Amino acid sequence: MVPEIAAQIVALNNDGRSVRPNSPKETEGKRSAKTPATGPRLTVGHRRARLEFAHQYVNWGDNEWKNVLFTDKSRFNPRSPDGCEKVWRRPGERYSQWCISPKSGYNGGSIMIWAGISLEAQTDLVFVENGAMTTHRYILECVESHVVLYMPFIGENFLFMDDNARPHMARIVVRYLEQVGIRLLPWPANSPDLNPIEHVWDFLGKRVRRRQLRPETLNGSGGRMCSNTSRLHCHSHSKYVKSFKRRYKSSQW
Repeated sequence: MVPEIAAQIVALNNDGRSVRPNSPKETEGKRSAKTPATGPRLTVGHRRARLEFAHQYVNWGDNEWKNVLFTDKSRFNPRSPDGCEKVWRRPGERYSQWCISPKSGYNGGSIMIWAGISLEAQTDLVFVENGAMTTHRYILECVESHVVLYMPFIGENFLFMDDNARPHMARIVVRYLEQVGIRLLPWPANSPDLNPIEHVWDFLGKRVRRRQLRPETLNGSGGRMCSNTSRLHCHSHSKYVKSFKRRYKSSQW
Protein backbone atom coordinates (compact mmCIF):
# COMPACT_ATOMS: atom_id res chain seq x y z
CA MET A 1 0.00 0.00 0.00
CA VAL A 2 2.79 2.45 0.89
CA PRO A 3 4.65 2.11 -2.44
CA GLU A 4 1.41 2.79 -4.31
CA ILE A 5 0.76 5.95 -2.30
CA ALA A 6 4.34 7.12 -2.81
CA ALA A 7 4.04 6.59 -6.57
CA GLN A 8 0.86 8.67 -6.66
CA ILE A 9 2.54 11.48 -4.71
CA VAL A 10 5.50 11.51 -7.09
CA ALA A 11 3.16 11.66 -10.08
CA LEU A 12 1.31 14.65 -8.61
CA ASN A 13 4.45 16.70 -7.96
CA ASN A 14 5.64 18.74 -10.92
CA ASP A 15 9.30 18.48 -10.01
CA GLY A 16 9.21 14.73 -9.48
CA ARG A 17 10.15 14.80 -5.78
CA SER A 18 8.23 12.75 -3.27
CA VAL A 19 6.81 14.25 -0.06
CA ARG A 20 8.76 13.25 3.04
CA PRO A 21 6.68 11.16 5.45
CA ASN A 22 5.89 12.77 8.79
CA SER A 23 5.54 9.54 10.76
CA PRO A 24 7.99 6.64 11.16
CA LYS A 25 5.05 4.30 10.60
CA GLU A 26 4.93 5.46 6.99
CA THR A 27 8.50 4.35 6.28
CA GLU A 28 9.80 0.91 5.43
CA GLY A 29 12.97 -0.32 7.05
CA LYS A 30 15.46 1.75 9.03
CA ARG A 31 16.21 5.22 7.68
CA SER A 32 18.24 8.15 8.91
CA ALA A 33 18.56 11.79 7.94
CA LYS A 34 21.06 12.32 5.12
CA THR A 35 22.13 15.21 2.94
CA PRO A 36 20.15 14.92 -0.31
CA ALA A 37 21.99 14.27 -3.54
CA THR A 38 22.06 17.15 -5.99
CA GLY A 39 21.12 17.05 -9.64
CA PRO A 40 19.53 19.10 -12.40
CA ARG A 41 15.87 20.03 -12.09
CA LEU A 42 14.09 17.95 -14.71
CA THR A 43 10.66 18.30 -16.26
CA VAL A 44 8.72 15.44 -17.84
CA GLY A 45 10.05 16.55 -21.22
CA HIS A 46 13.63 16.51 -19.96
CA ARG A 47 13.23 13.00 -18.58
CA ARG A 48 11.70 11.73 -21.79
CA ALA A 49 14.51 13.22 -23.91
CA ARG A 50 17.18 11.77 -21.60
CA LEU A 51 15.62 8.34 -21.72
CA GLU A 52 15.42 8.39 -25.52
CA PHE A 53 19.06 9.51 -25.67
CA ALA A 54 20.11 6.67 -23.36
CA HIS A 55 18.24 4.06 -25.40
CA GLN A 56 19.93 5.29 -28.57
CA TYR A 57 23.51 5.55 -27.34
CA VAL A 58 23.93 3.36 -24.26
CA ASN A 59 25.19 0.43 -26.36
CA TRP A 60 27.85 2.42 -28.14
CA GLY A 61 31.38 1.09 -27.73
CA ASP A 62 34.83 2.62 -27.91
CA ASN A 63 34.78 2.68 -31.72
CA GLU A 64 31.80 5.04 -31.63
CA TRP A 65 32.65 7.21 -28.62
CA LYS A 66 36.20 7.83 -29.82
CA ASN A 67 34.70 10.07 -32.53
CA VAL A 68 33.04 12.43 -30.04
CA LEU A 69 34.52 15.63 -28.63
CA PHE A 70 32.75 16.46 -25.36
CA THR A 71 32.86 20.15 -24.48
CA ASP A 72 31.57 22.33 -21.68
CA LYS A 73 32.39 25.44 -19.69
CA SER A 74 32.60 25.88 -15.96
CA ARG A 75 33.23 28.67 -13.47
CA PHE A 76 35.88 28.43 -10.76
CA ASN A 77 36.42 30.54 -7.66
CA PRO A 78 40.07 29.83 -6.83
CA ARG A 79 40.75 32.51 -4.22
CA SER A 80 37.95 31.89 -1.74
CA PRO A 81 37.17 28.79 0.34
CA ASP A 82 34.47 26.43 -0.86
CA GLY A 83 32.88 25.97 2.57
CA CYS A 84 34.29 22.45 3.05
CA GLU A 85 37.37 23.42 5.07
CA LYS A 86 37.78 22.23 8.66
CA VAL A 87 40.08 23.39 11.46
CA TRP A 88 41.01 21.89 14.82
CA ARG A 89 40.49 24.42 17.63
CA ARG A 90 39.79 24.64 21.34
CA PRO A 91 36.85 26.49 22.91
CA GLY A 92 37.41 30.25 22.60
CA GLU A 93 39.79 29.97 19.63
CA ARG A 94 37.23 30.56 16.89
CA TYR A 95 38.70 33.91 15.88
CA SER A 96 42.34 33.00 16.41
CA GLN A 97 44.50 33.81 13.39
CA TRP A 98 45.28 30.16 12.63
CA CYS A 99 41.57 29.26 12.76
CA ILE A 100 40.42 31.84 10.21
CA SER A 101 40.12 31.01 6.53
CA PRO A 102 40.90 34.17 4.50
CA LYS A 103 38.19 35.29 2.11
CA SER A 104 38.43 37.98 -0.54
CA GLY A 105 35.74 40.60 -1.05
CA TYR A 106 33.02 39.60 -3.51
CA ASN A 107 34.47 36.05 -3.32
CA GLY A 108 37.69 37.27 -4.93
CA GLY A 109 36.51 36.96 -8.50
CA SER A 110 36.04 33.87 -10.61
CA ILE A 111 37.28 32.30 -13.84
CA MET A 112 35.12 30.93 -16.64
CA ILE A 113 36.82 28.10 -18.55
CA TRP A 114 35.84 26.19 -21.70
CA ALA A 115 37.46 22.93 -22.79
CA GLY A 116 36.86 19.65 -24.58
CA ILE A 117 37.91 16.03 -24.16
CA SER A 118 37.71 12.92 -26.29
CA LEU A 119 38.58 9.29 -25.70
CA GLU A 120 42.25 9.87 -26.48
CA ALA A 121 43.07 13.57 -26.01
CA GLN A 122 41.89 17.01 -24.92
CA THR A 123 41.80 20.59 -26.15
CA ASP A 124 43.57 23.48 -24.52
CA LEU A 125 41.75 25.44 -21.84
CA VAL A 126 39.99 28.59 -23.03
CA PHE A 127 39.72 31.33 -20.42
CA VAL A 128 36.65 33.48 -20.98
CA GLU A 129 37.84 36.90 -19.85
CA ASN A 130 36.55 40.46 -20.09
CA GLY A 131 32.88 39.73 -20.43
CA ALA A 132 30.37 36.97 -21.00
CA MET A 133 30.50 34.19 -23.57
CA THR A 134 28.59 35.59 -26.54
CA THR A 135 27.82 33.79 -29.79
CA HIS A 136 30.62 35.59 -31.65
CA ARG A 137 33.14 34.86 -28.91
CA TYR A 138 32.05 31.24 -28.83
CA ILE A 139 32.66 30.90 -32.58
CA LEU A 140 36.00 32.71 -32.61
CA GLU A 141 37.55 31.61 -29.31
CA CYS A 142 36.19 28.06 -29.01
CA VAL A 143 34.86 26.55 -32.22
CA GLU A 144 37.15 28.12 -34.82
CA SER A 145 40.29 28.13 -32.68
CA HIS A 146 39.92 24.65 -31.15
CA VAL A 147 37.06 22.49 -32.43
CA VAL A 148 37.82 22.99 -36.13
CA LEU A 149 41.49 22.25 -35.52
CA TYR A 150 40.54 19.14 -33.54
CA MET A 151 38.51 17.61 -36.38
CA PRO A 152 41.47 16.14 -38.34
CA PHE A 153 42.71 14.38 -35.20
CA ILE A 154 39.50 12.33 -34.95
CA GLY A 155 38.73 11.98 -38.65
CA GLU A 156 35.72 12.01 -40.95
CA ASN A 157 33.37 10.55 -38.31
CA PHE A 158 33.93 13.50 -35.98
CA LEU A 159 30.98 14.41 -33.73
CA PHE A 160 30.81 17.59 -31.68
CA MET A 161 28.97 17.64 -28.37
CA ASP A 162 28.07 20.85 -26.59
CA ASP A 163 25.35 21.71 -24.12
CA ASN A 164 22.23 23.59 -25.08
CA ALA A 165 23.29 26.98 -23.76
CA ARG A 166 21.80 29.85 -25.76
CA PRO A 167 25.11 31.17 -27.18
CA HIS A 168 25.88 27.66 -28.45
CA MET A 169 22.52 27.11 -30.17
CA ALA A 170 22.13 30.49 -31.87
CA ARG A 171 21.42 30.45 -35.59
CA ILE A 172 24.74 32.05 -36.44
CA VAL A 173 26.54 29.24 -34.59
CA VAL A 174 24.49 26.51 -36.27
CA ARG A 175 25.17 28.04 -39.69
CA TYR A 176 28.89 28.23 -38.98
CA LEU A 177 29.01 24.58 -37.90
CA GLU A 178 27.26 23.61 -41.13
CA GLN A 179 29.72 25.67 -43.20
CA VAL A 180 32.78 23.99 -41.70
CA GLY A 181 31.20 20.52 -41.82
CA ILE A 182 30.86 19.85 -38.09
CA ARG A 183 28.15 17.38 -37.11
CA LEU A 184 26.50 17.75 -33.72
CA LEU A 185 25.76 14.93 -31.31
CA PRO A 186 22.12 15.49 -30.24
CA TRP A 187 22.27 16.24 -26.54
CA PRO A 188 19.29 16.28 -24.14
CA ALA A 189 18.66 19.63 -22.50
CA ASN A 190 19.54 20.21 -18.85
CA SER A 191 21.81 17.16 -18.67
CA PRO A 192 25.26 18.22 -17.42
CA ASP A 193 25.42 15.09 -15.25
CA LEU A 194 25.71 12.93 -18.38
CA ASN A 195 28.75 14.80 -19.70
CA PRO A 196 32.05 13.05 -18.84
CA ILE A 197 33.94 16.36 -18.86
CA GLU A 198 32.34 17.07 -15.48
CA HIS A 199 35.04 14.77 -14.06
CA VAL A 200 37.67 17.15 -15.45
CA TRP A 201 36.07 20.14 -13.73
CA ASP A 202 35.94 18.17 -10.49
CA PHE A 203 39.64 17.29 -10.87
CA LEU A 204 40.61 20.92 -11.51
CA GLY A 205 38.52 22.26 -8.65
CA LYS A 206 40.02 19.83 -6.14
CA ARG A 207 43.57 20.52 -7.30
CA VAL A 208 43.16 24.29 -7.02
CA ARG A 209 41.50 24.12 -3.59
CA ARG A 210 44.21 21.75 -2.37
CA ARG A 211 46.87 24.43 -2.80
CA GLN A 212 48.22 25.68 0.52
CA LEU A 213 48.73 29.21 -0.84
CA ARG A 214 45.91 30.62 -2.92
CA PRO A 215 46.95 32.76 -5.91
CA GLU A 216 46.79 36.52 -5.46
CA THR A 217 45.62 37.12 -9.04
CA LEU A 218 43.26 35.33 -11.39
CA ASN A 219 46.08 35.07 -13.92
CA GLY A 220 48.02 33.04 -11.39
CA SER A 221 45.02 30.77 -11.00
CA GLY A 222 44.83 30.28 -14.74
CA GLY A 223 48.46 29.19 -14.90
CA ARG A 224 47.93 26.64 -12.16
CA MET A 225 44.85 25.27 -13.86
CA CYS A 226 46.81 24.83 -17.08
CA SER A 227 49.55 22.94 -15.26
CA ASN A 228 46.99 20.75 -13.51
CA THR A 229 45.20 19.99 -16.77
CA SER A 230 48.46 18.90 -18.37
CA ARG A 231 48.61 16.15 -15.75
CA LEU A 232 45.46 14.57 -17.12
CA HIS A 233 46.56 11.61 -19.20
CA CYS A 234 44.82 9.77 -21.99
CA HIS A 235 43.81 6.93 -19.69
CA SER A 236 41.87 9.46 -17.59
CA HIS A 237 39.91 10.63 -20.63
CA SER A 238 39.24 7.04 -21.60
CA LYS A 239 37.98 6.26 -18.10
CA TYR A 240 35.69 9.28 -18.09
CA VAL A 241 34.19 8.60 -21.51
CA LYS A 242 33.74 4.91 -20.79
CA SER A 243 31.67 5.78 -17.71
CA PHE A 244 28.61 6.38 -19.91
CA LYS A 245 26.80 3.16 -19.10
CA ARG A 246 27.29 3.67 -15.38
CA ARG A 247 26.14 7.29 -15.66
CA TYR A 248 23.01 6.31 -17.54
CA LYS A 249 22.09 3.65 -15.02
CA SER A 250 22.55 5.96 -12.03
CA SER A 251 21.08 9.18 -13.50
CA GLN A 252 17.55 10.55 -13.16
CA TRP A 253 15.09 9.51 -15.87
